[in-house]
Amino acid sequence: MAIGVAPMWLRYLYPTPKLDVRAVAFRGEELLLVRDSADRRWSLPGGWIDLGESLAEAAVHEVPEVAFFDADDLPELSTGRGTHDDLRHMFTHLREPDRACDFA
Repeated sequence: MAIGVAPMWLRYLYPTPKLDVRAVAFRGEELLLVRDSADRRWSLPGGWIDLGESLAEAAVHEVPEVAFFDADDLPELSTGRGTHDDLRHMFTHLREPDRACDFA
């Protein structure tokens, strides 16, 4: 990649943007969550996207311990990675498949 041969000053002058991806997956009426390794709480699968990696690849490699949860039985969530209201909103999208996509 060109970044590897760029002069040191140029690498720091134009830092690489950091992107985070989260995936939403349902099994019937249950939402897939992963246990966060830092605080052992639950969140949507995802994490930092590596340079040259697709959104799908990033979401797949960020899946440690996993479980599916019903909208009425959500676990304690990982701080800063989504709220119970956010996840309930995902269930709204499940039940209304024609609803417009949300971006945050």
